[in-house]
Amino acid sequence: MPQVEQEKRKSNTTLKVVIVVLIIVLAVGAGVGLFLYQRDQDRKAVRGVLDQWQTLVLRGRYDEALKRIDNVYPRAHSKQEQLDLLYYKGATNVAKGDMRAVQTSFKAYADAKGGLTYESARQLGYAAAQLGQKREAIDYYKQAIELFKKSDNPRAEAEIRELENRIRALEAAK
Repeated sequence: MPQVEQEKRKSNTTLKVVIVVLIIVLAVGAGVGLFLYQRDQDRKAVRGVLDQWQTLVLRGRYDEALKRIDNVYPRAHSKQEQLDLLYYKGATNVAKGDMRAVQTSFKAYADAKGGLTYESARQLGYAAAQLGQKREAIDYYKQAIELFKKSDNPRAEAEIRELENRIRALEAAK
């Protein structure tokens, strides 16, 4: 009898361990599923804002576009989504005519990107010029020219000419 009871206890203990392990696996699986579901919902929210952005800006609803970008930014999980949102925020501020916000937005974009891009340098130069910061504008335009020269942008030649014209105009206005 004692041996049968011992085997029963062993069997009960094994069953309990198996049940506990199954519960843990199910809980982890549910947690992972919920996490993936939330990420998918976040990704859809980010894409939705980016898809609606152009319509809002074209209708002059800049503040609404900026608010939506700010609201969804914390839900951006990928670096590219964050960069897209920062870029769109800068572009919205350009359209709105808020040059200080343009500077803030495109500096944040450049920081997130790991350095200036020709577009961020061009926009920072434009904002500085509009704010009367001639030296800073010229410096950004020169950086944009160098970045355009290194790019495979099909419009690089035309952009470089345009930026050189802006530099000449700023230098003449001194």
